[in-house]
Amino acid sequence: MLARYDSDLHNHLESSTAFRGSSPDIQNELIHSVSELMTMEIKKEISKANYVSLILDETSDVMNKCQLASVLRYVTADGNVEERFLRFTDVSSDRSANSLFNHALEILNDFECGPKLIAQTYDGAAVMASQHAGVQAKIREQYPNAIFVHCYAHRLNLVLAQSASFIKEVKVFFATLSGFRTFFAKSTKRTEALDSHLRKRFPSIAPTRWQYHSRLAETVHEYREGIENLLVSIIEEPEEWDVETISSARGLLSLLRDFDFNFMLKIFSSIFPYSGALFKILQTKRSDIAFCNTKIDEFKHHMQRLRGGFDHLWSEMENVFDSNGPTRPKRIRIDSMSGEERKNSYKRLFCEIIDVVCQNVSVRFSENATLLFLSLLDARYFPMYRTSFPEKAFSCLKENYGAFFDFVALKSELLVMFSDPDMAKDKTPGSIPSVRTSSPINSTIEPQKQVSASVKSVEKHIHGLNHVSFLAPVGCLARWNAVVPGGIEFCIFLRPLTVALSPQLTVGGRTGKLEAKAVRRECWPFGALSQFEQRANIKFLFKLGKSASETQLTMQQVYGDTILKKSAVYDWVSRFKNGQETLEDDQSR
Repeated sequence: MLARYDSDLHNHLESSTAFRGSSPDIQNELIHSVSELMTMEIKKEISKANYVSLILDETSDVMNKCQLASVLRYVTADGNVEERFLRFTDVSSDRSANSLFNHALEILNDFECGPKLIAQTYDGAAVMASQHAGVQAKIREQYPNAIFVHCYAHRLNLVLAQSASFIKEVKVFFATLSGFRTFFAKSTKRTEALDSHLRKRFPSIAPTRWQYHSRLAETVHEYREGIENLLVSIIEEPEEWDVETISSARGLLSLLRDFDFNFMLKIFSSIFPYSGALFKILQTKRSDIAFCNTKIDEFKHHMQRLRGGFDHLWSEMENVFDSNGPTRPKRIRIDSMSGEERKNSYKRLFCEIIDVVCQNVSVRFSENATLLFLSLLDARYFPMYRTSFPEKAFSCLKENYGAFFDFVALKSELLVMFSDPDMAKDKTPGSIPSVRTSSPINSTIEPQKQVSASVKSVEKHIHGLNHVSFLAPVGCLARWNAVVPGGIEFCIFLRPLTVALSPQLTVGGRTGKLEAKAVRRECWPFGALSQFEQRANIKFLFKLGKSASETQLTMQQVYGDTILKKSAVYDWVSRFKNGQETLEDDQSR
């Protein structure tokens, strides 16, 4: 492809007998050389950064092997946030906390950034999120400043998942509940019957996405009578359905008429609307720690109110399940009890469910206070901070990162920033005004940039891991670890162009750096050394109003000895100036 736009490369590939580029060995050597060069550049950037965050994510490839993607996040000297994908690691054979900890430690040692680590965030294996034995606890033992930042919504998922794993009846309930979705999704004829009877389909189920379980529970609860009528019609019309459908329909019908199943359905239909609302808040308000904490407390208060409403729930169940209604529980131990004893047995189960949810919410979100310092740079609160300095958030910063700041100078500059009306113009959470590099506030901004975006969203991948999600299904891991970073982080090789084009140069109100990004997108496919790319950059400099001599100097800085001859640069500037030839004409040629 490159040869199509570079005559020199085309002639070389046609006539060369020593190096044609088609040899697998040569290709692999080039790929690994580029990978090594890129790793060196990333290490240079990290060596100049003040702080680093570690991001790990697990996924499965086409061979059903667990691959761990590693990303480092840091702020460069000019204030830009960079997230560099490093490698895939096959962890399918050992996913223990010790193994994952050793992998994380290897990354930190390889890039010599352990002492700079101020945040860590993970996704995937439950062992990573464990409070006591997980990777995060082990890393924090080694690097105390590396606070653990987990996705809020994932934490809520873990709360509900743990309530299911701790209580046998809850685990059985969700296992049987998913059978409704499986039954109708397995056959197009059953799906069509569901559409015609209810005009409603069951949501898909993901093992760790408990908002989908909530939708399924709410659907079954709301359309229970319609589902029951549909199942009855399937059983009463055996000539229309196969044996498997009739047998499965009979089993689901017995579930809908079972007291225990409906009792659990009633409980979680009371919990899920509030957990679903909290889930959405945690997804959209993750930068506002104080607001999230308030909503979490409200959720716990609602759980306590629900716990005190068992008598009302029981009376509803008794009214529905009369002698002509659904069947009573089939467990002999429960059937043999008197009415009051049976009620107390279900009350204990009910209270256990509520207590487990509340306890896990308290445990999972107990460390939220460590992130309160993020509100120091939330411009929405600046007017309030002018009259009342946020001492609590400031103290939180001291407790977490006391060794990194001159807090006397920092407080003074924060007061100046809070009093500046221009600083509060942008009301977007997490938006930070530009400040000079030497300012203590810039030291505060860097951890904020590191930590806030590490709060990864379940539905919206906001950091660099979403760039590697489609590359995860791999076969040859060693080769892929050399290829993938080159495809994701190729802009590292175009940095000289960004440096040469000063940010002060503007075209149509946009900075030269933004224009350089456009040049990257346009020119990268044609190779870093191709003549077409050089001519594209010459035209770009011409649009900036640079003279032929200035263009020659800038191109020399970018390409060095590989630059076109001076006469060729002047010739192309003249052509663009006179409108004799466009890039499109040159590309066609």
